[in-house]
Amino acid sequence: MITEKVFYVALISFIVWYVFRREWRYEKEVARTGVVMEYHRGRTTAIGSPMMFPYAMLAITAVILLLNGFGSAFEGLAEMVYDFLMTISLYYIVLMVTLPFLRKIISARACAYLWIVPAALYNFIYVFNRRNFSVPPFTVRIPRNIAIAFAVIWLVGFAVIMTWKIVSHLRFRREILENAHEVKDEEILALWDKEQDLIERKRVIPLLVSDKIASPMTIGVHDGALRTVLPAIHYNIEELELIFRHELRHVQRLDSETKAFLAFMQAFCWFNPLMWFATKKAAEDMELSCDEMVLYNADESKRKKYAELLLETAGDGRGFTTCLSATANSLRYRLKNVMLPRKRLSGAVIIALVTAVIMMTGNIIAVSTSYGSIDDVILHDLGDYYIKTTSILTADDYKYKDVYGWDEEKLTDYIGSLEVTKISNIMDEPQGEKQGLFLAMQGENDLIWLSIMDDVLDVQVVGGGKASGLYTIEDSIDWTLINSCMDYTVENPDPNPVRPTLGLFFDPPLEPYEEALHAEDRLIRMTEGSNVTEFEKEEHGWSGVVGIKLDKAFLEFSYEPEDFLIEIEGMNGEGKETVKPSQLGEGNALNLKPYHARYTVYGTFKSHKRTTYEMAFYFEINPNQR
Repeated sequence: MITEKVFYVALISFIVWYVFRREWRYEKEVARTGVVMEYHRGRTTAIGSPMMFPYAMLAITAVILLLNGFGSAFEGLAEMVYDFLMTISLYYIVLMVTLPFLRKIISARACAYLWIVPAALYNFIYVFNRRNFSVPPFTVRIPRNIAIAFAVIWLVGFAVIMTWKIVSHLRFRREILENAHEVKDEEILALWDKEQDLIERKRVIPLLVSDKIASPMTIGVHDGALRTVLPAIHYNIEELELIFRHELRHVQRLDSETKAFLAFMQAFCWFNPLMWFATKKAAEDMELSCDEMVLYNADESKRKKYAELLLETAGDGRGFTTCLSATANSLRYRLKNVMLPRKRLSGAVIIALVTAVIMMTGNIIAVSTSYGSIDDVILHDLGDYYIKTTSILTADDYKYKDVYGWDEEKLTDYIGSLEVTKISNIMDEPQGEKQGLFLAMQGENDLIWLSIMDDVLDVQVVGGGKASGLYTIEDSIDWTLINSCMDYTVENPDPNPVRPTLGLFFDPPLEPYEEALHAEDRLIRMTEGSNVTEFEKEEHGWSGVVGIKLDKAFLEFSYEPEDFLIEIEGMNGEGKETVKPSQLGEGNALNLKPYHARYTVYGTFKSHKRTTYEMAFYFEINPNQR
């Protein structure tokens, strides 16, 4: 499991490194030469959509509400939000300490990405770590009533701030565009078209002039809503070229979407000052990164002209806009970088390493509102309950064994007293190294499955329920006590007849399928003691494989037949053939025909209760059909 996780983390980190490095080199080449070497109209240079996190959050919320209802969904979402807030706060503390050093050695664009990466990755990290069963090393317990009260306050704050952000953007957009007019100067429009070609725009962005702004800006989130607006100030062609390159670099990087994403993050973590600081710094680094690329390989005179532009503009950065002007706090730093450029690394390696670290440790802290004894947290809704079935994973041979005798009172008292903490609403199969205990607890209305493996508990409520999910077990499990409750000498007091199945494995293997292909089956006759039941012949399907040349099929019965034989019928007039078990290879290996053939396996099976099944199984192999 860890090896698989490391593989996927390495793969995703490599992709992030490759894409960032490729786009960084592409931007530098365009800035240096002023031409596009390989034209891909509509190309963006962002690693991914900055709005992925908000959209994913909305989708996850909708799915959880649909599956679990509002009550359970609200608690689950609240815990997920708490997890995120804890994790990202730790990350931002580390980043704030290290950023002054990083700014000296890596590009401003990489610094901007470092503010965004953890939030953009969070949904994937959350599901990835939980699905791959990475148990958080630290769990913060919050009383349920306090957590719910805080979640309500958080939700109200989120709704208010997000609404304010959206309304402010729309009002600002309407204010600056209301009396704006399109640029008519042909020389300016020709330069605008040329610069848009440099970023490989597919859709032309309207170029407007407005007397409501003091600095050039691009406003709008989605592609069709983008507008680049100039203030009612005269700029010469050299100045316009710098302005256009700055704004269009923002466009190609989807920075307007990033601004909307940062607004979402401010609303999402509205009570956390670290998030407000982080979004502010991310916006500053976005501007710095555009400065870097606009002035890449530029001479001193162009840098001086650009610095004058920054000093002369005093913009208004409201809404989801990219704006040439600098805030008072960042102006000094931007001017220093403009006039005294320093050679920096792209930062692709740093971003890839940060991605890997976040994915490996993304759920280092979990927040839980469900904790206490198993009786109080999980079994309290069952009313009077009893152990219906028990099985155990033995430490000596690591095999599952059904147990039919146990000390009910002693075992239920011990299991019910174990202290647990819920860490995820996602159910998964616990992975253990030594032994485990599996119980079906039958209550007055519900049936709950408890799977205890090492220090982890998996709970599944039949029919669904808020107790379902994964828990850490706070106590050390006393396996000696559990084994003392078991009576392994008791035979199954009520064995059920089990109808056999036939699984098929092939040579060569059917990659990437790891499980057996199950043959279609038909029950011919069932004998229970002196009672014989004949079944009418019924229509059946044919499991099979098409278009793949296979040499052998390995027959794997769910339990050994008393006797069986195989009938093979060619589907193109090749005739019928019968194969006996003695003609099969090791592992019931059946040599398959090189032509389209159907295989019928007839067998007799003795099951529990002295029940005998006479079965027919059907599958076909057609190596030639495409």
